[in-house]
Amino acid sequence: MTEESFGSVLRRLRLAAALTQEQLAERAELSVQAISALERGARRNPYRETVQNLADALNLTSEDRDVFSALSSASRSKTAGPGSVAARQLPLSALHFAGRIQEVEAVTDLLSAEEPRQAPRIITIQGMAGVGKTALAIRTARLTEAHYPDGQFYVQLNGFGAGQPLPVADALGHLLRATGLMPNAIPTSVERASTLLRSRLASKRALLVLDNAFGPEQVIPLLPGASSCAVLITSRQNMTTLPADRHVRLTPLDEAEAADLVQSIVGTTRAAAEPVAIAELVELCGRLPLALAVAAARLAARPTWSAQHLVGRLQDEAGRLDELANDHLGVRTALAVSISQLSPNGSRQLPSLPDVFALLGTLTGSDFGLDLAARLLNTAPHLAESALEQLVDVNLLGSPSLGRYQFHDLIHAYAREKAEVDLTEQQRQQAHERILRLYRAVAWRGLKWLDPGAPRLAWNEADWLMDGPALSSAQESFQWLDAEQANLAALLRHLASTEDPDQLMAGLVLGLYGYATVYSRIGGWVPIVRAAVRVTEDRRYRAALLHDFGIACADDGHLDEAVDAFRLSAEMFLAVRDIRSESLAVNNYSRLLGRMGRHSQAIDLANRSLSLYQQISDQRGTARALLNLSQLHDRMGAFTEHLIYATEGLVRFEQIQSDAGIANANHNVGSALANLGRYDLAITYLSAGMESFDRLGHRTGWADAARDLAKALSATGTVSEALVLFHQALTIAIDRSDDRRRASVQHSLGATYLNAGDHALAETHLKAAHDYYKRDQRTVGVAEEIERLLSKLND
Repeated sequence: MTEESFGSVLRRLRLAAALTQEQLAERAELSVQAISALERGARRNPYRETVQNLADALNLTSEDRDVFSALSSASRSKTAGPGSVAARQLPLSALHFAGRIQEVEAVTDLLSAEEPRQAPRIITIQGMAGVGKTALAIRTARLTEAHYPDGQFYVQLNGFGAGQPLPVADALGHLLRATGLMPNAIPTSVERASTLLRSRLASKRALLVLDNAFGPEQVIPLLPGASSCAVLITSRQNMTTLPADRHVRLTPLDEAEAADLVQSIVGTTRAAAEPVAIAELVELCGRLPLALAVAAARLAARPTWSAQHLVGRLQDEAGRLDELANDHLGVRTALAVSISQLSPNGSRQLPSLPDVFALLGTLTGSDFGLDLAARLLNTAPHLAESALEQLVDVNLLGSPSLGRYQFHDLIHAYAREKAEVDLTEQQRQQAHERILRLYRAVAWRGLKWLDPGAPRLAWNEADWLMDGPALSSAQESFQWLDAEQANLAALLRHLASTEDPDQLMAGLVLGLYGYATVYSRIGGWVPIVRAAVRVTEDRRYRAALLHDFGIACADDGHLDEAVDAFRLSAEMFLAVRDIRSESLAVNNYSRLLGRMGRHSQAIDLANRSLSLYQQISDQRGTARALLNLSQLHDRMGAFTEHLIYATEGLVRFEQIQSDAGIANANHNVGSALANLGRYDLAITYLSAGMESFDRLGHRTGWADAARDLAKALSATGTVSEALVLFHQALTIAIDRSDDRRRASVQHSLGATYLNAGDHALAETHLKAAHDYYKRDQRTVGVAEEIERLLSKLND
């Protein structure tokens, strides 16, 4: 047995045990590639842990185990060669290490590969502070140390640490001394010392770990030239300019890996007792290994604390970084070092990088685009991009896609701290106002493009449109707002919760009506508009906001509040002699009462609105009032009157060439025709409405028209095409978290499946719609209608 190679013996023993390579790999907790490489002799130097795992997996006797181990040791000794360097400088591996399975395998495979090559193996490990770069480097270096018998060197370059980065000359001196060179023989010149290091390692199998590098320029003079050597480099800086075999970029752990790390520190019993709290702890730590280790160690040191208690402490964002600190170790300390290395030099066109970081901390959301950042920094987009990319290079920001940037949650928390400490109150307020004005401009410009004749355009000021990025359509504007939706929603919620909301909020909220209507994206609209009403002193703006408050309350099911808001809005517009806006408020008041089943009052108000619009010769308003009257008669079952009013409204919208009005009117005419059983003509008008909504980028309008077109198609027997449209409309409603539209589509979809004989799908959709309408009685009689359909399932 001892005359054979290690690989041939391993293969013979595996076959004798009747194991495949895959089975042996699973038992030994190795990769299939590793087993294959060992058997082929591609890996001639197995490390001791691997040999022990293989012996255990093969159930070797003690005698065979001794021979097997001796054979592997002999294999390692053959590669050492004369004059081996004795340096063994690797630090201890991290006691608690979880996850990174793919990264560990990739790095160890590369470090232990035996194929001929012309240059040393170079691997960089990059990532944000606390993500576990050093832990991965040391672990993989330890696992492959047998492949580098001539020495394992370690240098802490202090690129991101207290004080200054280690000078290159000092790093070279450290490495040369580790090769056995006397201090007085080390050249003072960096170039000569670098050349001497390459000469000293030229015939050696050595591994260098260059930890915490400041940048490529710090490590290039330290690289050996021998192909038998390997180098592991860790850095928070972007190191992709180095000619490396592999650049490993670490991100936070996934949920399971993060939970495993916590469990390894607090213990299995304690972690298993509070799985929900541990999962919350993982997310509050942003799945960052450093934060997880500190939090878990804090919990382990306090046996009387529950995990839920620590979660409660971490939920206080203002004190979260305090909780994630332990003596000199902590997230704040690690991030402070990164900030201290940023360029402190600013200019008139761009603040210094530390101030850029602090200004970004004034954003309420962690995800933002270049246009938003440029306005926040009060500079040109190309200058803002340069600054942001520098923050990306040191992993203080991520860039998930071109032109978009993202904070890790803990880095964002630190940026907010820096904003409070490093910026003056005036700087923070000015930054806040720049952002509000940007959102306001984009919102109003989108509304103007969507509907140039919209009556609410009279509510904006001229300078409100003179800001923002280069956008040329309503769709572009609303897509821009949608990309910033999370940040915008967080800002609005913050403004709504403050004691004294910003006066700019009123103009922003009024302008967002178009986006909110088309995309149905901003949740919690009622408290936001309520706050804007509260802060606004101008009577006309207050009336306008009350009008929008009525819409928001109606959409949220607060019908009594909506009624009061529309009534007060109409009265205030009357008081300030704004007849056009009064007509708008009365018209929407009428629509609400119609939905509530108060048809007589609704018709009276609709006729009053029509009269007011005709009084001021407002063709557009007249057309809107006519469409409202058509919808009210639809609710009353008067389908002929529904068609008459809708057709007259369409004619007027076509006369004034209002694209949005034509889209809505075509939808109304098509619905009226369908109700009268004139399906072929209904399909023509509904299709025209859909096409108009599509051109406008009005997705919710498109979904409503698609739903009604699908109903008409279903009635004509074109069920397969109808189902496609129903599901497209349902997808839009779900995507926009629009429960009302979702229920409406599922109501019609369930009825279609019922008629088609698919009772299982019919029941699924009808029950979902019924659950909604039983909770929300904004549309009278719908729940009862669905109950009648459900009863047919049992007939």
